[in-house]
Amino acid sequence: MKHYGLLGKTLGHSWSAPIHEAIFHHLGMEGAYGLYPTEESAVPALLDDIRRGELDGLNVTIPYKQVVISHLDAITKEAEAIGAVNTISREGDRLVGHNTDYFGFQSLLVRNDVPTVGQRVMVLGSGGACRTVVACLKDMGAKAIYVVSRDPEQASKAIGDINVIGYDHIVDTEVDVLVNTTPAGMTGFPADLPMDVEAIPKVKAAVDLVYNPLETPLLGYCKKRGAKTVNGLYMLVAQAVKAEEIWQKTTIDQAVIDEIDRLMMEQMA
Repeated sequence: MKHYGLLGKTLGHSWSAPIHEAIFHHLGMEGAYGLYPTEESAVPALLDDIRRGELDGLNVTIPYKQVVISHLDAITKEAEAIGAVNTISREGDRLVGHNTDYFGFQSLLVRNDVPTVGQRVMVLGSGGACRTVVACLKDMGAKAIYVVSRDPEQASKAIGDINVIGYDHIVDTEVDVLVNTTPAGMTGFPADLPMDVEAIPKVKAAVDLVYNPLETPLLGYCKKRGAKTVNGLYMLVAQAVKAEEIWQKTTIDQAVIDEIDRLMMEQMA
């Protein structure tokens, strides 16, 4: 039996295990998927478990998508361009970092008909997930992207040629689409963003990468204002399927993503 898991700091909210178990069932294989809540100092030891064959691969979530990079032997061009890793595989005696979040986020936007071409997009948060979202939005034709950070100066150095503003300036910014990449509102995390939600500009669509709960306070507020609202569950399923494609060296049909998303939605409702 192969063993995989999720590396992160706080994982009580996670639905990754049942999602990967559903993928194992589809592939007709025996597999186990565990959660590994880990302090940063213990991250190298967990990665060594992959080197020794005690684990066959890991997914990576908040706050370690950038932390793990220095402990890997190689990362893909896509992960390097984005600056974040969320999937680790063992290739011979080497650990390789991948980014399947890009595929997941793109799939989420396409599946839900979220407009991107020619749109002004505001991204809340400046961590590893933000980097993936920004790269995808650029490729999908966004006209302008504004990243909102608690520390705009530091975020500007890390992100590059993107407009970075503080939370106190969002009220002055005209946008069409809002994307939340912070854990605010997620089960087990503080519910509130670091600003008054009434300061959020009125938008056509609001996307929250949080999926547990399915409707965060942010999405609820935007829905009341007439916006299309989308949670992050489909992204989670899509990136998990892409990770399994890497680990199992196979191709999985799009219909499987749709079916597992439906199953998880039913279980979480």
